[in-house]
Amino acid sequence: MPEHVLGIREELNLLTYGPSEILLAKDGNAIAGAVRFALRQDARRQHGLIADLSVHEDYARQGIEEELIVAAEERLKAAGVTKIDAIVRDGEGGTVPFYERGYWASRKMVLLTWNLQALSDLDKNHEFTIEEQPSPDPEFLASFVLDSYQPYWRWWKEYKEDTRWHRVEYPAEPEAPPSEDLAQEMRARVETRVAAFGKAAPQTLFAARLDGEIVGLCDAKAAADDITFDWGLLVRRDYGGRRIGSALLGHALHWLKAQGLTAARIVTTSGLDDYDPTVYLYAASHGGVIRAEYLNLVKRRLYGTHTRDAGES
Repeated sequence: MPEHVLGIREELNLLTYGPSEILLAKDGNAIAGAVRFALRQDARRQHGLIADLSVHEDYARQGIEEELIVAAEERLKAAGVTKIDAIVRDGEGGTVPFYERGYWASRKMVLLTWNLQALSDLDKNHEFTIEEQPSPDPEFLASFVLDSYQPYWRWWKEYKEDTRWHRVEYPAEPEAPPSEDLAQEMRARVETRVAAFGKAAPQTLFAARLDGEIVGLCDAKAAADDITFDWGLLVRRDYGGRRIGSALLGHALHWLKAQGLTAARIVTTSGLDDYDPTVYLYAASHGGVIRAEYLNLVKRRLYGTHTRDAGES
């Protein structure tokens, strides 16, 4: 198996798991199906992952899918997990129906791409200025990330991880974590990513400044054949609707093109019944295309006892 499949990596739900193991269903020497499972890298979280369920068309819908899921669950339970996240592709051809045994959908992940060779010229806006910050101030960047407009779950919102997201009203009001420990943990997760800025691949940050204040940010990472944003667009909640996000994204995409990339990619989380506002912006400006949608399914009924998750009905 390729190293990136079995190694430690950030999954489509934007959380880190690994190393992975593969379970195979075989008919003699023929491989009928497979599934991947892994443990969460965060040692404080006894969480497991099930992903990449696949069954050959000759064996499909004969019960092998469910058997693979159960086999992966048993191995994760033996490792002591208290929660399982399953990542499944949504829509036609997806595997959602095979996860009906105790799973519920918490949120959606949307994969978008841009063809950088087809970018249009940048629009000029005299209301605000866009400046590049190749070495951003870590404290300022971390604070801006946490304070920007985020109506749905983000990978740093640990305390919101298992919330069932349907719709939110605009503008979403800021909501503090339920405890100081969770607030510090959330900041630590952001600060860890900020500390790694530019180390894995060439990376920069664009800032929108209005009346002397920074009101929006967008990072860009020249990681070929990988996700090219760590945070994507971040705009102050009181400055929406001024095309700040579109301008920032345009500069970030043109920078990625200048680094020799031909495509840009982002995975962003959203609600189950509607998209996050940034999804609309990504898709409506600069030629962004939604390539796939995935669901994060959650299961906690593993040992005969169950504690209700936030948002679970």
